Amino acid sequence: MRILAADDDFALQRLLFYFLKNYDVTIVATAEEAVALATTDAFDVVFLDVNFGKGMTGAEAALELRANFIDLPIYALTGEVFFEEHQKLLNSGFTAVITKPFTQEDLENVLNIL
Repeated sequence: MRILAADDDFALQRLLFYFLKNYDVTIVATAEEAVALATTDAFDVVFLDVNFGKGMTGAEAALELRANFIDLPIYALTGEVFFEEHQKLLNSGFTAVITKPFTQEDLENVLNIL
């Protein structure tokens, strides 16, 4: 399984890499990088941070990816815990929302249903 993950926080990038070490994982630091890579390479699932420090947001990236890849599972990684915020993310093209802090088991549960 090929996984693309994008987060601007270096510590979280390392955590994602560790949690997903048994998969073919590519980790990038910006939403723009994620969109560019997803359009030139094939991935089975994408994990996207919602709030990047600058540039495109995760929701903007999800909309762009969804326009090109209708069936691609795209998961939001966010600290938002409110139902209304989760609904906004789902409406922007995310498949589902994973709330930070997440565990390896949270990611494995998502990957096991694909």
